[in-house]
Amino acid sequence: MSERTMRAGSRPRPGPRPRAVNRQSVHGSTKRRVGADRRSVHGSTKRRVGADRHVDPPRARPRRAREEREPRPPIDRARNRRWWLGVTILAIAAFIFAIFEAPAFEAASTQISGHARTSVGTIDATLAIPDDQALITYDTGAAEQRVQELPWVQNVSVVRQWPSTVRVVVREHAVVAGVGDATGQRWMLVGEDRLAIEERFTPPANVPLIVVDDSIYDAALVGDPIAGIERAYGLAIDIPSQLDPWVSTWSVDETGSVTANLTGSASAIFGPAGETRTQFVSLASILGGGASLSCIDVIDLSTPDTPVIHRGGSCITASRALGS
Repeated sequence: MSERTMRAGSRPRPGPRPRAVNRQSVHGSTKRRVGADRRSVHGSTKRRVGADRHVDPPRARPRRAREEREPRPPIDRARNRRWWLGVTILAIAAFIFAIFEAPAFEAASTQISGHARTSVGTIDATLAIPDDQALITYDTGAAEQRVQELPWVQNVSVVRQWPSTVRVVVREHAVVAGVGDATGQRWMLVGEDRLAIEERFTPPANVPLIVVDDSIYDAALVGDPIAGIERAYGLAIDIPSQLDPWVSTWSVDETGSVTANLTGSASAIFGPAGETRTQFVSLASILGGGASLSCIDVIDLSTPDTPVIHRGGSCITASRALGS
C-alpha cells in the first residue's frame, strides 16, 4: 500500500494478536501465561487473579410497611408481680390450712368460765362440736349466737385456743326482780329490761317482788321482756333506799295501776302513771312523820302533790273513844 493511500484512508486493520507463549525459565520450569492458574510451591492450586466466581444473587426479601407490622404489646411487669404474689400467698395458705387440718389441731376440749346458773352440759350441747372437727374451721360466730339464746346468758365470747381447745366466757343475767301471779305459786325471774329469765315455784330472795294479774303472767315467755309491768318495774328499781324496807311487794292490776304493799296492812297507790319522784317524796314525808301504819289503810299518791290518807275504821273508832 502506498503512503498516499494510507494517508487518505483509515488505519490499517491490525492482524490477529499473537498468543502468549510459555517461556522456559532458567531452571527449566514453565511459566504460565499471565492470568492463568499458577501452582504454588506446596502443590495447591490458586485461582486465576480476577477469575469469575459463580455466586447466587441474594434473594430479595419482601419488605413490610411499618404500618402493617403488629406492634408487640409492652410487658406489664407490675401485673406479673401481682400474679406471682397471689400465687405465692395461695400456696402458703393452702400449706397452712393442710397443717391445721391435722389431728393434732382438732377441737378436742372446751374451757367454760363465768357460768353460775347455766350447766356445763347445756353449754357443751349448745356448742355442738362434731367429732374430728378441725379447730381452724369451727364456726365460733355461729356458736356464740346459739349460746346467746340460752335463758341465763346475757353475752358470751367463743374463741379458739390453740392447739385444740374451744374457750367459752359467759356473762349471765343478774336477777333484778321477781314477777309472780295472784296465787303466789308461779314466779318468773326477771333481769334487766324486764327480760324473763326462768320460771320457778318460789319467789326469789333479796329482789323486789311484783305480783301481776294472771293475764299478764300467762302472756310472759322466757327469753322475752314481760309486757304490762313497765311502771311497776321502774318503781321497784328506782325506789330510794330509805323507802325500800317499807315495801313488801308491788302489785299491778288489769288496768295497769300500781300499788305498793307496805309492811303491815297499809298500801300506797301510785296509779297507772304519775311523777315518780314527787310520789316518793310524799310517801317519805308521811312515813317519816311518825304516822302509825296500823291506823293507815291506804295512802293515795295518784295526785303526787296532794296525797290522801285513808285510815282504817277500827283506828278511827279508837281515836274517838280516846277523845271522849
